[in-house]
Formats: sequence, structure tokens, C-alpha cells
Amino acid sequence: MTASALMFAMAGCAASRSPGMASADDPTLKTRIETALRNAPGVHPNEVTTEVVDGVAILSGSVHNQAEIDAAVAAARRVEGLKDVRSSLNVQ
Repeated sequence: MTASALMFAMAGCAASRSPGMASADDPTLKTRIETALRNAPGVHPNEVTTEVVDGVAILSGSVHNQAEIDAAVAAARRVEGLKDVRSSLNVQ
């Protein structure tokens, strides 16, 4: 493959990547989740601890009811760039 053909092929690959799919680092994802939890109706964000490891969010803590667990998990899942959301939340 010639150099110009290789450059064309590489440019085509880069152009096919979705702009919203850029990978974010774990601290950035954690901040985004914490913001989402603060803005989520029915969630007491001070009761939810957030950790992100290799793009996987882990929510832990004690909350008031199952609806709050569901709302926290749903808010975290809306954060773009996460691979998965795992919940260790429990009801007090």
C-alpha cells in the first residue's frame, strides 16, 4: 500500500468514529455521574458514593427506598462514555 493510500484509509477510519463516543477518563466520568445524581429527582446524592474503574461505575451507600436506587442507577446510566453501571446501593 502506498503512503497516500495508507493515509486515505486511516483518515476514513477516523472519520467513521462517532463524535459523541469519545472515551472519557475515570475521574471525568465520576464527576459527570455526581452531577447527574445531584440533578436527579428523588436522589439524595450525599448518600451515594461513586467510584469509576476502567469506565465501569460502582454506586454504593444506603438510601431511603428502592425508587431512589432505581433513580440513581438510571441517572448514572445516562452518562455518556460509561461501559457499565453496577449498584451496591441498599435501602436503610
